[in-house]
Amino acid sequence: DLRLFISRAASAASGFALGRETCEAVVAACRAAGGMPLAIELAAARAGGLDVARIAAGLSAWPRLPAPGDHPGTAAVAAAIGWSHDQLAPAEQVMLRRLSASPSWTLEIVERVCSDDQLPAVGSLGLLESLAAAAMVRRHGTQGRWQLPRAIGDDAAARLSAAGEVQVLGRRLRDYTAQRVAYLTSIVYAR
Repeated sequence: DLRLFISRAASAASGFALGRETCEAVVAACRAAGGMPLAIELAAARAGGLDVARIAAGLSAWPRLPAPGDHPGTAAVAAAIGWSHDQLAPAEQVMLRRLSASPSWTLEIVERVCSDDQLPAVGSLGLLESLAAAAMVRRHGTQGRWQLPRAIGDDAAARLSAAGEVQVLGRRLRDYTAQRVAYLTSIVYAR
């Protein structure tokens, strides 16, 4: 737990080191994260902009409402996701929920499907990189694809539904896919 937090915090904040003044706060943050790796990663990703004591306090204050039969760490992960989501800028929150419309994305798909007047395509890469720095999305493979960790994707999908954007994003994704298939088919038949 501590090693994971320290490693991720050092990535988020150059020069981060476990010291006398931060040790207790790191232990408190790991406890508040329930010892769950995803929750610890989300908490540690904020070490670049927040004091570790504030991270621990934020996680501890987030309401934990486990469903009957849930694994004990499920509430801690949900709390870490909710708290991390609240730390995002409004545009990052919009991007995150829209990313839940598909299991993985390329930058081109993000620009064509997730973007609109509220979220211009020109800032898509910056938003993806911000979300990755916050441990909310991950690069997948070497082909420039992005994915949401499953628990974050589930939370983002609920937020997409609450925002009333499921059908709009579904149509955009369908239209993009149809255009891409038509383009690739035209290449094949042009030979």
